[in-house]
Parts: sequence; C-alpha cells; structure tokens
Amino acid sequence: NVILSARLRINRSIRGFALPPQCTRGERRKVESVVANALCRLTGELKGRYFPLAKMAAADRDDLVIDKMLFTPPDSQYCQSSRIGRDWPDGRGLYMTDDKSVLVWVNEDDHLRVVALQPNADLKTLITKTQYLMTELSNALKQDKADFLIDQQFGYITSSPSNWGTGLHVSVVLRVPNLATLLAFKPLAKTPRATQQPDDKATALLAALGLYISPAPDGRFGDAAADGALDVGNIAKAGMTEDEILEVVGEGVKQLIAWEAMLDKEGGSAAVQDEVRKVTQRGFKRPEPKAKAEKVEKVEVPPKEQPKKDAEAPTEKEEPKELPIEKKETREPDHGPADVAAAPSATAGGQAVRDILKAHPELAEKYKGVKSRNDFTLEMATKCGIEDASPSSDAAVGCVVGDEESVSLFRDFYGLVVAKRHGLGPNGRHPTPSPMLIDPTHIKADSWDPSGNVILSARLRINRSIRGFALPPQCTRGERRKVESVVANALCRLTGELKGRYFPLAKMAAADRDDLVIDKMLFTPPDSQYCQSSRIGRDWPDGRGLYMTDDKSVLVWVNEDDHLRVVALQPNADLKTLITKTQYLMTELSNALKQDKADFLIDQQFGYITSSPSNWGTGLHVSVVLRVPNLATLLAFKPLAKTPRATQQPDDKATALLAALGLYISPAPDGRFGDAAADGALDVGNIAKAGMTEDEILEVVGEGVKQLIAWEAMLDKEGGSAAVQDEVRKVTQRGFKRPEPKAKAEKVEKVEVPPKEQPKKDAEAPTEKEEPKELPIEKKETREPDHGPADVAAAPSATAGGQAVRDILKAHPELAEKYKGVKSRNDFTLEMATKCGIEDASPSSDAAVGCVVGDEESV
Repeated sequence: NVILSARLRINRSIRGFALPPQCTRGERRKVESVVANALCRLTGELKGRYFPLAKMAAADRDDLVIDKMLFTPPDSQYCQSSRIGRDWPDGRGLYMTDDKSVLVWVNEDDHLRVVALQPNADLKTLITKTQYLMTELSNALKQDKADFLIDQQFGYITSSPSNWGTGLHVSVVLRVPNLATLLAFKPLAKTPRATQQPDDKATALLAALGLYISPAPDGRFGDAAADGALDVGNIAKAGMTEDEILEVVGEGVKQLIAWEAMLDKEGGSAAVQDEVRKVTQRGFKRPEPKAKAEKVEKVEVPPKEQPKKDAEAPTEKEEPKELPIEKKETREPDHGPADVAAAPSATAGGQAVRDILKAHPELAEKYKGVKSRNDFTLEMATKCGIEDASPSSDAAVGCVVGDEESVSLFRDFYGLVVAKRHGLGPNGRHPTPSPMLIDPTHIKADSWDPSGNVILSARLRINRSIRGFALPPQCTRGERRKVESVVANALCRLTGELKGRYFPLAKMAAADRDDLVIDKMLFTPPDSQYCQSSRIGRDWPDGRGLYMTDDKSVLVWVNEDDHLRVVALQPNADLKTLITKTQYLMTELSNALKQDKADFLIDQQFGYITSSPSNWGTGLHVSVVLRVPNLATLLAFKPLAKTPRATQQPDDKATALLAALGLYISPAPDGRFGDAAADGALDVGNIAKAGMTEDEILEVVGEGVKQLIAWEAMLDKEGGSAAVQDEVRKVTQRGFKRPEPKAKAEKVEKVEVPPKEQPKKDAEAPTEKEEPKELPIEKKETREPDHGPADVAAAPSATAGGQAVRDILKAHPELAEKYKGVKSRNDFTLEMATKCGIEDASPSSDAAVGCVVGDEESV
C-alpha cells in the first residue's frame, strides 16, 4: 500500500559522436538517425513508434510534457551555458512503446535516455523489462556498427558527470504522509519553476540512506505538500554496480516504510526521531562488494498482443533513413548547402538569408575559414536563419553580426542582406548618420490625427551598439559586463526630464522581473530558438539591466538583443513631445558616453550597426497604436492560434497593402497583431530603417497613418466600403515609394528640455538599485575569457548549483593554467566544460555538478 509507482532511468552516449554540449547539428541528426533506427528494430514487448519532435506540433509536445512523457524545452540557464539547448527541437525525438511503459528520449541532455515505468510496486517486472530493453537496444545499435560510450576508469560517459558510471537512476514514489511531515518541507516558492528543498536534517538523513528526493516538474519534491508522497532515488551512479544501486535504494525504501509504520503507533514519533538521529550520524555506507556472480542468462520477455493505436498519441511518425557513422578528422559544419536547399517556405523566419545563400553559393566557399579577431564566422552569422523558423523581424532577416570587424569582412554578404531587407542596392549607402536627424519644429502635435480620437499611443524605439566591444551574439561575459557598466554610468549622469534609476536584472528578484515583463516595461527572457541559435541569450540575466526615468516615459534596455535599446513612450497623440524628448535623450546619452571615451558604432555604408541587420541604418522604429475597428475588419485578421506564443499574421492582401504604405503591424506580446481581434486597435510601424533619414521615416509613418485614419473615416459613411476597397487596390498595385531626398537641412539646434520637479518614488517600481563602478574600455588583441579566477572567487554559496566545480577550481587553481589553450579535436576546452558551473545557480542535479563533457577525447 505504500509504493505507488517506480521507474528506472538510464542515460547513454553513442561512441564516435561529440556529445550534446559540443556536437554540430549534423552530428545530432546522425545520432538521431542511428538511435531511431535501432529503436524501430525492437519487437514484442518493446515494439513502439518514434516521433521526431521537429515534425510534431508544438501543442502536442506541450501535452506530452504535461503528461510527463516528454522532456521540457531546453530553456534553462544550465542548457544555455552548457550549449545543450542549441537548435531546439531539431534532431530530438521520443520513442514510446505501444503500452507506454517504456520511453526513450533522444538528444535531450544526452544522446539517449531510457525511462521505464511501472505503475505499482512490481519492481521485478520493471527490472526484467529494462534489462531486456538495454540488451536488445545494444544489439540493434551494433547492426549499424554503433555502441554505447564507455571509459575504462569512469564507466558509461554522459554529458554530465553526475550520470557517469552506471547512468542508472532508480526512482520510487512512496506515500508516507507522517514521514513527509517529519521531513519538514518548506512552503512552495512563489515562482512557477522555483525548487523547494527539504531542510538540512532531511537532506542529511536521506543522504545517509544513499537517497535524495527527486523534484516534480513544478518544482515540488515528490508532491509532499499535497498528499505525503515522496519520490526518492539513488544519489550515486558510479562506484557501484547496478545490483548494488538497487540494493541501496531497496534498503532505503524499506527503512522509510518501516518508519512510516512506526509513526502510526503511539509513542512512535520519539522512537523514529531517535533512529533518524542515529542513522544520520552513522552516514552512508556503500554495500560490500559481492563475490563475482555467475553469468546472468539473457532474460527473454515474450511478445504480447499489441494494443490498438491510442487516439491521444501523437500522429506524426517518421523513421529516419540510416546514415553511416563517420569519424572525421575535421568537424562537419552546423549547416551547409543541403540545409539551405531544404529551407522552409518564404513565410518562415530567416527566408532572406536562405534566399541569398541559394542564389550565391560562392559565398560559403569564399568565406570558408575566414573569421574576425573575435572568432566570428559566416556560419555563426547565418546559423539563426538556417535553423530558426519563427517569424519575428530579426529572425526573418536570418543573420546577425558578431563585431565591427565582421561587418567589413563579410561586407558583400551583408550588402545583399540590407538590399533585401531595406530595399537598398547591394552597394547602396545609408545617409550619413548623426545622433538624431529629426527637426521637431516641423511636426505639429495634431497633424496625424486631427480628431484626437484615433491615435491611442505612440512610441519610438532606437537600437544602438557601443564601439570597441563585440556584439551580443559573440561577446564574452566580461565584455557584456563592461558594456553594462559603461552604459549604466552614462545613463545615471542624465538629469532633468531624463533623470531615473538603473536596475541590474541579476540583482532583481525573478518575480519583479516577471511583473515588469507583464507591464511591458521589460524585455522577455531570451528563451526563443532565435536567441539560442544566435547565442544572444547566453548567461541570462548576467550583465542585463533596465533604466527607467522617474515618470516612466523613457526606458533603456541594456544588453537585450543589442547593447542598448531606447524606448520612449507617449500615452496620447502628441508626437511632437515624444520626438522632442527622444532627440534630447539621444544627444545627452551620446555626450554622457563620450565622458568614458565611448560612442555608438557607425559604419560609413550601413549606418548604425546592431546585432541584427533588420535594425541597421537609423535603428529607429516608430510605432503608433490606432483604433480603427472598421479597417481591422477589412484587413481580415485570422483567428488566434491555439498555442500561447503563436503569431497571427494578417492575410497576404493586408500585408501587401501595409507594405505599400511602408508599414507593418507589430505583434502584441501574446502574438496578436494590435489586438485587432479584441477592439479594432492596430499597432503599425515602419518596415525600413536604412536608406532613409529619421525625418524621412517619420514622414513615411505619418503619411501611412493619415491614410489609414482617412480610410477608417470613409468606412463610417454609406458606400464607403467600395470606395476604400478601390483605393486599397490602387495603393497596393502602386507599391511603396521612398520619399524624395530633401535639400540638406540647416543644422538643427539642440533641443533643451527643461528639468521638472521629480515625482515621488513609485512604490511599485523595483527596489533594487546598483550603479556599476566605472570600468575602462580596453581594446584587446586577444579575447577576455568568459570566466576566470575572479568569477570563481565570487561564487555563490554552497546551496547554489555548480558548487562542486567551483570548489575544485578554488582548491586547484593550477588546473586553469595547466589546461589553458588545450582543446579536443572537436574544439572542446576546460572553459567550456566548467562554464555552466561558474554561471548557473539552479539547483538541478546536473548543474550542481557544474560541468559537462563535450566528447570522448576531452575525458
């Protein structure tokens, strides 16, 4: 009556391939092919189906995660720091037996993880089936000349040393309500993914039994807070045989059950507490090695009649073709002509760069082996476009830039990108930039919306990079921190209307960050495929921050996708005030940066340079929210998709019309375009940011907005629909026409915004404030490492993840010097091995070890 269920989990790697922290996308696909083909050869009790995640609908994946049949997306700091989460969900898959009692997860943290489930206390059946499965799977792999990776000293090798040795995790769920109370669990934390730890006494007791409590997916340990159920499993996976691990878990479980029975009796509590004290003081004792057993006969599990197809199972099935395992001296690139040829349709993200690579195959050969001083290559520049299918504006361009030098190295490639994205010729030049070429004296407050009833709000967004630093796709953690220091110090020098406070995100509680995201005052965590492929999301939230003026009308996001993004807000149609304030801000910020001998990064051909070429040129995005219910209906928005983050696109006619006006519709955070489905509000902004001055961009947006407002008014009149549809057709056929360049304007006088009395401190604002110390900008010939002795010395306390590797690096500083510059054939280094431990503070079992392995040679 006590054991509710049990499961065995076994992690394995395939010899001959780099492991997930260092494998290429091509290697991951080959691993998937080899493992999936082996699994699809299983018969009888083990017969099942393989589901490649890249072919599975996101909603189906989410349902399987909720049902605990599939692993979660790799969006944790550990997965980012260790590089395990790259290219999600490409090359991953799920194998499920027909009775759903055995799962195999392919290319999660390891090449494969077997999960065998038993919904009762029949451990013998579970162990028998698992033994048979592993034998049959090994035999099936050998048909492809593949096998599991074993080291003579360490046993089975996996991505994290926490699973080395046997790779076996035995988990048993017990219902022990009295004991759960005795173990004194803390209340659940507020944040959804927070992990609740048992107190130190409970941890010490379980460790003395060789056990620990596995967290449930929502962060609770064994649902103890709910119904007294504990999910316990073995700590050690190395140094003992599988039989000895089963013995440890078995003895520990029997002891817990005995104590639960004692607690049901009068006076049992004192007796149990006395025994608990003695066991804890005694500590864990490994089982005595047994005499070598006779050879175990192969356990045959007879095939049974297969159940009918489950209607709830995923419907997508694909059995990959067999691919040979090749051990190459040089690494296969992450993507190549074959990937480009199989690119998704033009509606998918990254189409621009795919079209360019298809039309100009000579670029790949021309830039093969070419890299910047910061080791940025064309493959790294285009990786997000080849792999990412999200329709965001950045991903739709499909490339990023790593540093100033790479713009010059790959100039003809980036010229083609700018031509496709912004409508310039490949050799076209952006007008010579200056801080802000806007003359607000020519703009009337009510010139776009004379009625004052249509424009609900407006905002200006400006992206900038700081010269002398690598950009977010290629910067080191040290460089990101220096950028934060320089930008934050400049912001904290602002006065008057622009005076505010700087909040470093690393010092802000997760719940406060979530609240700011909900209020649209802060950017979301970098958990998208684009952020992973482009490497922008590394080290989150380290080195990021938010600057907010006291009246909350200006925000500056530091080290989001770019070094800084300015967001100026206006809650009405007063565009003149918004533009005046923004011009003043950019001028003052540039002056403040120059006090640290810093300035914005400008290229003579492309203008302001940012991480994505979609923002090159001016880096200016003008966004206006209009309430136009009649027009929203005419633009024929599709119903919202089912998935939370799905993006709803207007139909092709609407897209073509807006493009002819030089506009596109910005998606709201939930994926809807301007809440059109809700109240007829559209959030429109400029497409092109290069090839025009800021004044010309404002002219384009202004003319487009006035046209939309005029059509809305026409639709209110009888017969207006036919007239509007006729005009829409003509405008669409005409297409977009850039404004004629104006005669060179006189120098615009600096706009002074007088200081005003500052409002009192807002109680809802974050309370954490830290003004970073000033750090000099140094241009080094060699790159500063992502972490070093200073980071190790400042490591979090022992309760944080990765403490094991920090303790080792502190105790043995000679290791860093010994292995400096040493790398495996797959370019895996000690810095890469320990990065997740230095940076990650999550208390998962893998992160708590604090290191990973990239390939067999690095071991």
